Amino acid sequence: MIRIGVMDEEEGYVGKLAAYLNRVNKGTIQCCAFTEKDGLLAGLKEHRWDVLLSTDRAFIEGIQAEDNRVCGIWLTGQEHVSVDRIYCIYRFQSGASIAEELNRILHREGLHRSGNCKVIAVYSPVGRCGKTTMLLDHVRNQAGQQWLYIGMEDYGEVDKEPGDELLYYIKERRSERVIEKIEICDGIMASPFSPFDSKTINREDAVWLVEVLKQQTRYQGVWLDIGTGVLQQIEVLTVFDKVIVPYLSEAIALEKKEHFIELVKAYGLEEWLEQVYFLDMQDADRLSSIVESGGGI
Repeated sequence: MIRIGVMDEEEGYVGKLAAYLNRVNKGTIQCCAFTEKDGLLAGLKEHRWDVLLSTDRAFIEGIQAEDNRVCGIWLTGQEHVSVDRIYCIYRFQSGASIAEELNRILHREGLHRSGNCKVIAVYSPVGRCGKTTMLLDHVRNQAGQQWLYIGMEDYGEVDKEPGDELLYYIKERRSERVIEKIEICDGIMASPFSPFDSKTINREDAVWLVEVLKQQTRYQGVWLDIGTGVLQQIEVLTVFDKVIVPYLSEAIALEKKEHFIELVKAYGLEEWLEQVYFLDMQDADRLSSIVESGGGI
């Protein structure tokens, strides 16, 4: 839990800001509001603040002089202000904008711990079974934009900018850039333009990506839509919190499903199959219940 102190003389402003930051970052930060320095300093004696936000720049500098581990953020009355050793956030903007800027700073400072975000891979050995449409419907119809869609399909079916840049950042291990793209997107990140690029994703890349996705705080869950031709290493699927394998109740599709199971066993991953959820697309409404369940089907 990241401990954050917010100080401003305006009680209404600081109280609402602290409450909002606690709500949007539930479970990852503990934000306390203060209108006087004495109250904040009293808390400082008991437990060190990880982050201090204040409209008083001199006060922040004084705290940092005593403990340079404290991340200082100056809530300024002017936009585009920059000073040494202190981050600046314009105070007269929406709570959502302040929260986004704060989260970027927390990631930059390495303060964010892995949260409770679920990272779920959806892969089907059956092509054209409707999984991408199912996932996009889930994202677009959700309340509060709680889930993120990341495409790793053979060919993107989403009318959005392709995810080639995201793929580059994954390969270069640029976590801050990955999180930045996640924060500014509208819940959908399209597949890279070329499936040949997507095929370069290996297990090490997937492990790294899962850790980064768990650091972001905007979404409570992430769908990774993996195309049939993209998956080159079956072991890649084992790094995710859950794997859902949609299929069709048709003869050829069922044969492909059984072939997938046999392939997993051939790789010595039979026990892992207990964590795999096989979803008949005739019963696609079960998607939400699978997300909340604790074992494979």
